[in-house]
Amino acid sequence: MKRILIVLLVVIAANAKAQFTEFGLQMGEMHYIGDLSAHQLGDAKQAHVAFGAFVRNTFAKGFLSVRAGFNLGTISGDDRDFPTSNSLYYRNLNFESYVQDFHGILDVNLLSINPCEGHFFTPYLSGGISVFHFNPFAQYFGQTVYLQTLGTEGQGIAQFGNKPKYALTQISFPVGGGFKILARDIFVVSLEVMYHFTTTDYLDDVSGNYYDPAIIQQYNGKTAAYMSNRSNYNIKYDANGVGNILRGNPNKKDAFVVSSISVTYLISRRCGRGFKGMGYRKGGATKCSSDF
Repeated sequence: MKRILIVLLVVIAANAKAQFTEFGLQMGEMHYIGDLSAHQLGDAKQAHVAFGAFVRNTFAKGFLSVRAGFNLGTISGDDRDFPTSNSLYYRNLNFESYVQDFHGILDVNLLSINPCEGHFFTPYLSGGISVFHFNPFAQYFGQTVYLQTLGTEGQGIAQFGNKPKYALTQISFPVGGGFKILARDIFVVSLEVMYHFTTTDYLDDVSGNYYDPAIIQQYNGKTAAYMSNRSNYNIKYDANGVGNILRGNPNKKDAFVVSSISVTYLISRRCGRGFKGMGYRKGGATKCSSDF
């Protein structure tokens, strides 16, 4: 499925005769949804600034767009965002991570947006694929420690199944939409929200079981043992060192959301034969007939 989506995006981008081509910058917020978020759509207090850039081609009479770009941002989560009446408050875990996201996305414009025909506004729906990098960290007595290297859920310990450490580069499937407005014939302003369904449950370093910290300390060190269990839970461990309660929910993958505003500049357009650069002049760019 992943390969099909990648090939589809490449084929569309390579064969589509773009009506117009844009380069844009975007800025907004990024937040995470997972085991350490108190609300299903994330916590507002854990939202962080995100920014990015992209190139977008619009074609098919202004009804389709293909774009490639990147986003840079931060995600975080903290059990102290849960109310004190919720037992997860006392799990006492938190994390933060920088995210670098590179994506290819197809926009379906519900109305034509076309500077050659005076179509200046459209809502749109989007979907695509991205490759992103993350690396969760937290504070250990004032020192920043990266959690993946520690093996806080028994990774790398034979007694616990010798699970490999999770990869820090993963795939996500961004889905969302927004609104586009063409201004002065040469700028496009977009407002959008993109929900990234990821393929990992470890954005927050939390997924499965508690394991006996004494065994974790023996193999992965004192810091790993401490960071694996910061709760005041009364956890009982079986003969294999597996706790009787879960540390996280292994049945649901983590996600992150990017909400942004972008401004793009039309670097070329096709209103007749060939492409022409878009030059600003008072009153907007010169109108021309469409050849779709």
